[in-house]
Amino acid sequence: MIVRQVALQNFYCHVDTCIDLPATGIVLLTGANGAGKSSIIEAVSVALWGATLRGDKGQCWAAEKASVSCL
Repeated sequence: MIVRQVALQNFYCHVDTCIDLPATGIVLLTGANGAGKSSIIEAVSVALWGATLRGDKGQCWAAEKASVSCL
């Protein structure tokens, strides 16, 4: 699967975030500690497999209020 866009609502520190990814190339995420870089990767895992890479299925984020989608 090629992920073109990651859209997050109320997921970890992301209140309303939408990231468009390029069709080719390497994607780098940069930012300060606690900025939400890892949660972008976790969101892709949730969208594809229903759990974070850490195995969380809603314990660390408000699953009933969160929305994650990958296009």
